[in-house]
Amino acid sequence: NHSPMLQLKLQAAIQRAAAGERVRFESDHDLADGSHIIVDFSISPIFDQNGKVVMLIPEGRDITELKVGEQQIREQIAMLDVATDAIVVCDLGDFTVEFWNTGAETIYGWKAAEVIGLKTTIEVFQKDPAQVESAPLELLLQRGMWQGELRKFTKTGKEVIVESRCSLVRDAAGNPTSILSVETDITAKKLLEQQFLRVQRLESLGTLASGIAHDLNNILTPILGAAQLLPLTLPKLDARNQRLLNMLVDSSKRGSSLVKQILTFAKGLDSKPTTLQARHILAEIISVARQTFPKSIDINLDLDSEDLWMVCVDATQIHQVLMNLFVNARDAMPDGGTITATARNQILDEDYTQTHPNVSVGAYVAIAIEDTGMGMDLETLDRIFDSFFTTKASGTGLGLSTVMGIIKAHGGFIDVQSELGTGSSFKVYLPAVRTRNEDRSDSVPELFDGRGQLVLVVDDEIAIREITRDSLEVYNYHTMLASDGVEALALYAQNWQRIAVVMVDMMMPHLDTPSVIQALQQINPAVKIIAMSGSTLKNCIVEQYQLKAFLTKPFTTAEMMHALANLD
Repeated sequence: NHSPMLQLKLQAAIQRAAAGERVRFESDHDLADGSHIIVDFSISPIFDQNGKVVMLIPEGRDITELKVGEQQIREQIAMLDVATDAIVVCDLGDFTVEFWNTGAETIYGWKAAEVIGLKTTIEVFQKDPAQVESAPLELLLQRGMWQGELRKFTKTGKEVIVESRCSLVRDAAGNPTSILSVETDITAKKLLEQQFLRVQRLESLGTLASGIAHDLNNILTPILGAAQLLPLTLPKLDARNQRLLNMLVDSSKRGSSLVKQILTFAKGLDSKPTTLQARHILAEIISVARQTFPKSIDINLDLDSEDLWMVCVDATQIHQVLMNLFVNARDAMPDGGTITATARNQILDEDYTQTHPNVSVGAYVAIAIEDTGMGMDLETLDRIFDSFFTTKASGTGLGLSTVMGIIKAHGGFIDVQSELGTGSSFKVYLPAVRTRNEDRSDSVPELFDGRGQLVLVVDDEIAIREITRDSLEVYNYHTMLASDGVEALALYAQNWQRIAVVMVDMMMPHLDTPSVIQALQQINPAVKIIAMSGSTLKNCIVEQYQLKAFLTKPFTTAEMMHALANLD
């Protein structure tokens, strides 16, 4: 049963063959039984001795199964190209690429036309042929298959990590002829695993830091207390000795600040905002930098001619931010250069916020740290605040992400300008408190009088108990001392009607402090308790145990007196 179209095709083929041309074409035929076949049809002319066509010989061959097979192969190839995995076939003898799907083009950057029959897998995947791993190939030949992770290189030289599944392709006789590899790009997955492990290590360090902080603060507390107490007990100290005591106080506070920096990063220690002048922090950091940075680096400070507005910040955290920026500026100038620190009062209006959508209108103090170092390209500039991104060989990639987190928590923002080869400028904007009255809470009221009130001091460190007792007695308090919770409960049970307040350390042996607090509150529901600690979170502790106050070790005499004065 021939269609009109097929009849026309046959007539045209016969005419061409009669003219002396061998004609070949495919045709579709419907058979009497209803089946359908595809025929490879040819008409060959036969010539006489004069070259005249005297006969036509038609020939037909059923190619239905062959066509179905070709269609299946095309569909399978299309499916392989849809796959996101790289599917590669290479010759087992010389490793020449025989098949290369779209997934391989995406992962490795090479087009199929660039590699099939032209390159070996060693030339494509390895920078140095000497670094090719032989173990996977040996196992593949022994077992017929292999699976594992491999490091390979793209066309641009970028290293990628792939999960590879390899198997041998065999001929009809069962002899291996090719290697089929299906490979999945797991580079991003491996990076996440590394970051997760790094976070776990940091959490472990945070736990360790909390324990160390407690011990360090217990050491610093009596040093700070004694240095503040001596001028009161020895009023005739000369200027030199007074200067040495002031040095002890300052050093103890600096040691405490360093501990708080570690805890802020590792555990998120409660911040303690203070209204202060940014110029003081800048001057302190510059003093440290000039003493510790290489002499090839010049450090300049340029402050606004007018008085700077105040900022309400956690001094330790802002100190950490600025020190981090100074260190980054130093590292950007290995051959020397200039770091310039500036501070300006600045009011940001609506015109500015339209181009900076995350910024609020208002008054700010803008602190800029500028260097003349190597600068950054746009790609690096876009990623500098990402966690774990670093351009330093030994960096963690956490410095600038921590800086950004601290500044955002203070309601501020950071503006960065940099060009490769021309240096960088980091400008930190902090909301201003438009007043010039600085916080003077570090001084003890001269007329403060404990009026003979009895304070129970509970701490397992004898030096802390004794220096706290001596400081309290200077201001007309009486004291009782307990070295642990058991002793504290015994003393309080006998004297609870006389004891005005209990000062208790949050980490003690034998009986834990939460149990001690609950027992004290059972003896006297109106008990006034001040907690002391160098490694716990203030707000959680105060709210959970209904405490009157919280002192972070090492605390100053002034802080202790203020806590006692504001119990009601």
